Amino acid sequence: MLVGSLISGFYSKQERAAKLAFNIVWTYPERYSKVFVHLGSFHTMSAYMGALGTMMSGSGFEDIVVQSGICASGSIMQVMNGKHYNRAMRVHQQMMDAIDRLLEVFLEQSTTDVNHLPEVALLAEENNRSNYLEAQNSASFKQFKTEFQNFTDDIRRGGLEKTAQFWIQYRDCVADLLTFMQAVKENDFHLYIQSIHQLCSLLFSADRQNYARYLPLYYVQLTSLPSAAEAMMHNNGFSVSRSKVPCCRIPVQGWSI
Repeated sequence: MLVGSLISGFYSKQERAAKLAFNIVWTYPERYSKVFVHLGSFHTMSAYMGALGTMMSGSGFEDIVVQSGICASGSIMQVMNGKHYNRAMRVHQQMMDAIDRLLEVFLEQSTTDVNHLPEVALLAEENNRSNYLEAQNSASFKQFKTEFQNFTDDIRRGGLEKTAQFWIQYRDCVADLLTFMQAVKENDFHLYIQSIHQLCSLLFSADRQNYARYLPLYYVQLTSLPSAAEAMMHNNGFSVSRSKVPCCRIPVQGWSI
């Protein structure tokens, strides 16, 4: 029997609840050997955005966001600490988009002529699954994608100096956050596990003590679930939806089986 329990969240009440639950389980391991403490995805994302705020504090990030009009000066602190979920998510998505646009400098040194990528042009005109798969399987696009990955890897190694290296690290962190959100919205259990693993390092480096301690444990527990419990997780175990519209699911905050 698998028993879902208390949530861990950004706010102190949820963090204390998860700490108490883990302490009880560890104090009486035989009695609660079948208890599984579930960390709520919503609060995990809020805590991760707080860690992103810690990472970007003092970098000029706040000035860029306020002066560009993405966020008002009175709300920037709520964005930096992750307490305003919707606003913080929108800010990080738009900042990631801005960095991606700066990476278009890659086109100046690419050996692939973007005007000779008809599959990509077709995808831009009509965005659907068949055109996407056609573009993905195109030999010219694969070459272009490989060149771009090599270019970004060079930036990560400091090929365009420290400033570019810092901002692309931020971009990678936001990409990890969006991947985690995608896993929840699609109820993709394997992607959910992989993305949790990616979140751990920033939470640790930003000194988010509770998540740095419990999220790696949560990851290990998810990777070692019994087959029956894993099947339950696949079947609406960590996200729910009232409709059949794909990719619009929301995370569950606590459950029991």
